[in-house]
This record gives sequence, structure tokens and C-alpha cells, in this order.
Amino acid sequence: ADDVLIPGNGTLVAFGSGYTVTTQPTVTTSNAVGGTAPVSEALSVTLSSGAVLTLANNGTLNVYGDFVNTDSQVQGSGTGTLNLLTDPNGNAMTHDLGGNVATTFPNLSVSTGITASTSQAVAITRALTVAGNLAIGTSQSFTLLSSSVGTAYLVNSGSGTVSGTATVQRYITPTNSGLGYRHYSSPVSGNTVADFATAGFTPVVNSAYNSAANPRQVRPYPTVFTYDQSRLASSNASYAVGDFDNGFLSPDNTSSALTVGQGYTVNIGGTQLVDFQGPLNQATSYSRTGLARGAQTSAGFHLLGNPYPGAISYTTLYAASSGVQDGLYVYKSSGQYVGSYSAYLSNGQSTNGGSNNIPLGQGFFLRVAAGQTGSVNFPTSARTNSPETALFQRSTSTAPSLAMTLSGSGVANQTRIYFDASATPAFDNGYDANYLPASHGLDLASDISTEALAINGLPELTGTVTVPLQLHATAAGTYTLAVDELDNLPTGYHAYLRDGRTGSYTDLAATPSLSLALAPADAPTGRYAVVFATSQPLASAPAALAALVGVYPNPARGTATLVLPQALRGQASSEVTLVNTLGQVVLRRTVAAGTSELVELPLGSLAAGIYTVRATTATGAVAKQLRVE
Repeated sequence: ADDVLIPGNGTLVAFGSGYTVTTQPTVTTSNAVGGTAPVSEALSVTLSSGAVLTLANNGTLNVYGDFVNTDSQVQGSGTGTLNLLTDPNGNAMTHDLGGNVATTFPNLSVSTGITASTSQAVAITRALTVAGNLAIGTSQSFTLLSSSVGTAYLVNSGSGTVSGTATVQRYITPTNSGLGYRHYSSPVSGNTVADFATAGFTPVVNSAYNSAANPRQVRPYPTVFTYDQSRLASSNASYAVGDFDNGFLSPDNTSSALTVGQGYTVNIGGTQLVDFQGPLNQATSYSRTGLARGAQTSAGFHLLGNPYPGAISYTTLYAASSGVQDGLYVYKSSGQYVGSYSAYLSNGQSTNGGSNNIPLGQGFFLRVAAGQTGSVNFPTSARTNSPETALFQRSTSTAPSLAMTLSGSGVANQTRIYFDASATPAFDNGYDANYLPASHGLDLASDISTEALAINGLPELTGTVTVPLQLHATAAGTYTLAVDELDNLPTGYHAYLRDGRTGSYTDLAATPSLSLALAPADAPTGRYAVVFATSQPLASAPAALAALVGVYPNPARGTATLVLPQALRGQASSEVTLVNTLGQVVLRRTVAAGTSELVELPLGSLAAGIYTVRATTATGAVAKQLRVE
């Protein structure tokens, strides 16, 4: 057989006959007249035993006929492509990918006007592009591969289609390599819950979970769930009315069909490689309609999923949909039953790594707008037709903004506050994103009167603005609150963290990382807030003077006495307030200058609990904790 060597700076043009490759050629771009990069070409290609054909990055091998692999292999990376196309001399040619061994291509392209076929196993590591038609052979394996290197995807160019049964793999990013919930969506049709099975994982379903008096005690406990927000209207021994987690339910059996465009949460190990088998989803549009929102505070969320064998753009999906709030929520596993959600808005604001990119096989939550019936549409125009590893680039934001992360014990959660002239203090679609509670037990969010926000868009920054925080941990310990971004504040403005219990204010630019002692019994709201101001709020009193302040008896019943030394008060009046754990002022007293250092605090009308006594004095603010019995 003739040997064909395709040099790194050369071009092979072959129209007269087929070629048998017995050496190790590399197909790459070459220097060309006119600034174009000609490609290597062959009427047909046969790889003899032991040969290695390399499709190098930026290289293309045009083949006008069959490609036969005989005990050989194809290597390559990046955009290296085998392109099947019609013979420029008009010869009628078949375009079959065959041989006696499987072939893996970095990229495979089927051009307009031809119908290619497979008679042997084929796998793709990057892109499968079809402008013509590709018929997968009966009982022949055809796989879009997924690994730590990347995930293969399908590009339907024009009217190009793929027919037959394909396998689409979905690699799990190993931020949690152990068991954990992963939100999936099928990129093929006609498959069932059983398709989640791998060599090391068997899906478990149990319909008894859906009607059990105590779902958490059901055995066997399901490992696959869908979501139905209408379930939030009921309660059971595991979940109260309105509890977000009450929306999860188990499929009836493993033969239950996987619905295109629906999301599924699967408790599976991070090293497992799920593959979906069936005809590839290639319709020009998919939709999920009739999406409702109940009356409960947490109602209206729907677990949906990317239906295509490739990444899609959230902003395009959202623009094509109706009756839903702006906000993409993706679950991030950090343990077997714990994790947190990223949030992303179409204006580019995000938390916890939220992105416009929805990967192949990814399930996610969207929320129906209040009083609306939602319709989520997945047009083919939403497909990015690019590798998932491609970074989503957006213009640099000029909005004043603050992003902070609360972390500890191996878990973390982020919140974002920003200012925009079009936003209001209330919830604004397109400017705010809801907060979905983190199952790992570490919560950080903005707190507005009606709900918690992961992303809080506020009006243009003027005057002093106080943003209450929800901040809570289910395990006692010391946690770190760190500033991730503090950008574009107007000249003279600072962001301070206010501790309502101690009365302290911390400049977050000067001290971007703080240690906070948190306990499960602490109320999530009322203690911490971010204050945006042009001048520093009243500082805490000097420690030596603050130590002179006392409240007794403590615990107290009926009446307590505050000792407020004259050295703190100076020649001005002082204000004393009693604040509950929700941050509400339940008692207020004004102490005139020169009066007694003992201030009586009537407690008879107060419920038992923990309160904070705050005093604002000429030398600073001071706070003491008081237990009322």
C-alpha cells in the first residue's frame, strides 16, 4: 500500500483514488496564499494495522468517501476534524465510517448534501457537526464522550440531523467526589429512569415516599426524585406546609419515562459516569407549559432541564419564555445530602459561581412569577454550539456592588448586593433572585420584608442604606465572612457590617474578612446588616468604658436595671433600647444628661427569651445581652 505523509506545513490534495495510511501522518493547517488555510483531502481513507492518524488542533481532513479503520487509531485534540463531504468531481460516493475496531474522533463533521453512515463503533470527544445526515448503524455504538477534559456535543447546522440510537455521557465535576445529589436532564428521548444506572450505581425509586406520613423514614429510600411545587400545600411528619423540600417526589418505577425538558435529582457518587441512550434531541424547540405557582412562600419553583445534547444559554431561554421570574438556580453538591444553589440573572449578576451557561444534561430550577402560569421554551437558538469549558464573557459591571461569602467546615455560601437606578427596595423581576436554603446548613442572604434574596438589586445609592442579612448555621462554630467583591461605590461611600448584638461597625474595605461565632439557636435575622454610608456610624464605646456598663439581675424577671456610667454619657442625653432576636425594638428610653446612672427597664410585657440592651452615648455605642424569664 502507498504511504501517505501529511507534513505539518503541507497540504495533501487527492482526488484520483483512495489512500491507505500505513504511517503516522499529522493533519494540520498549512501556509497558504490569500490568508486561507487549505486542508488535507482524500477520496477515501483506510488505516492499516498499527497506523496512527493525528487530527491536530486547527487541522481538517476532508474525505469524499469511506473511512475505514483496520486495527488502528485516530488521535487529535482541539478543533482537529474529519470532514465528510461530496466529491468535487461529481463521483457518487458512499460515506461510511467502518472497519474492524472502534474509532474515536476529536471532531466529526458531515457536510451538506450527503448521508453518512456508521458500520462500526464511533466516539466523539468534542464536536459532532451535521449539516447533512448521519445514520447511526443498527446495533452500532455511537458515543458523545464526557470526561475531565471536556464533554462532546452535537451541532445541527441547517437541516442536518442524526438518526439512530446514540449514547451521551455526563461527567460529574468532582467538587464533591462522594455521594451527593446531582440534577440531571436527558439529552435523548425514549429512555427511562433505569438509564441513570452505571457500573457502580443502581437507581432506587419508591412511590410509597410520595404519600407516606413520614417520607424520611420510607425504606428503601429513593435515590431519584422529580419535583412538584403543588406538594408544598400539604404537610407530613417530615415537612411542614410550605417547606421547599416537600416538593420532591419519587418516580413510580425505573421504567418511568424520562420527560424531555424535566430535571431529575439523583443521589449518586461523584465518580460515576451516567450515560443516556436513545435518539438525540434535535427538535427546533422544546417547551414545558402550564407551570403553576401556589400560595406558599416557597412555591412556584420547577425542576427543569436542558433537553439538548449540548450547552444552552439561559438568557436566550429566558427571553423565549413567559410567566417566569428571571433567575436560574443550579444545585451544587458538597456532601451526600447537602449543598447550596448558585443563582444567575440575565443582567449578569450571580452568586456561588452562577453562569449563563447551562451544560449538557444539567437540571435546574426556575420560578413562576406570582399570579402567572409559566411556559418555559427551549429554542434551538439557545444552543451555544461550543464547548462547555468556554467561558461566558460579559461586560464589566459598573454598578456599585458587594459580594460576600460565609464559609466554614468545608462549605460556603455567597450573597450579592448591588445598586441600579431601575431597581426598587421590593422584589424586582430581573434585578433580584430568590434565596433557596442551603441544605448544608450555612445560610447567607439579604433579608427584605417578604423573602430572602440571593441577589438583591437596590435603587441608586443615596444617603445611608441598611441591608439586613439572614445569617445562620446549623452547627455551632466559628465561621468566616469574607468580601469577594466591593466595587464601584460612589466617592466617599463605605460598606460596614453592623453587629446588632454588640453595636459594632466594621469597615469591609479595611477588614475584608471577619470571624463570626454562630450557633443553631441564634435567630437568622436581626443581628447582622450591611450599612452603606458616607460617614462611619457611631462607633462602639471604648472597651474600658464599656466594661463599666452592666445590667442586673441577669437573667431577669419583671424589671432589670441598666448601669450607665456618667463617664460614658458626658453632657448629652443617651438613648437606651431593648431589641429582640428579630431586630425589633421592644422598649425605648431617653436618659437625660446628669441623671442617675441607674436606668430601670420594665420587662413585664415581654416574652421570655434573649434580648439586647443597647445604649447610644456621647462616647460611643454599647450593647449587653439580657435573658428575660
